Amino acid sequence: MARGFTLIEILVVVVVVSIAMSVVVANFSGSDRQQEYSGHMHRLALKVEMARDKAVQRNREWGIHVDESGVRFSEYDQINGLWVMQSQRPFNAGEFAAELEYAVEVEAFAGIDISAETFAQNDQDETGFSLDENKLQDTDFPDVVIFSSGEVTPFKIQTEPKAWQSEPLILSSDGFTRVRVHRESEQGSD
Repeated sequence: MARGFTLIEILVVVVVVSIAMSVVVANFSGSDRQQEYSGHMHRLALKVEMARDKAVQRNREWGIHVDESGVRFSEYDQINGLWVMQSQRPFNAGEFAAELEYAVEVEAFAGIDISAETFAQNDQDETGFSLDENKLQDTDFPDVVIFSSGEVTPFKIQTEPKAWQSEPLILSSDGFTRVRVHRESEQGSD
């Protein structure tokens, strides 16, 4: 008598294998999104550090603007009193930026005024900055200022994916140390 598998046995094996494969594929696709999210945030941290380097090299202030479309960078043109957006690589926004929600918290340096009034064009004081409030309406003042000394306004930018559940990732700096990416649950650790 010849031994073999029945059609029912083969179909059961195929169904079990297909269910197992669908679970594995679903886990991998979720992992891919999480990897892309984490990678985007680490690239953003590198962009902030590159902007910090540019500010020191050019001896000009740079700015970080955070809104619903993502994070943008600008350079302060002291002659014209304008923040000039940087759209060239690597400071342009990536495609993944639109898939995230952004929230920013900023601290001021003790004793240093970093408000928009400091960067207005007319009536300059002894520091070379202006305090003319009439000029401020035309200024797209950044949320975070990167000074030409390399210091940064202490900040925390929290991001969260719009389309799937994930623990928020935070980009932060105390103003002197390198920008780091961490989860909300890791806030106190390095």
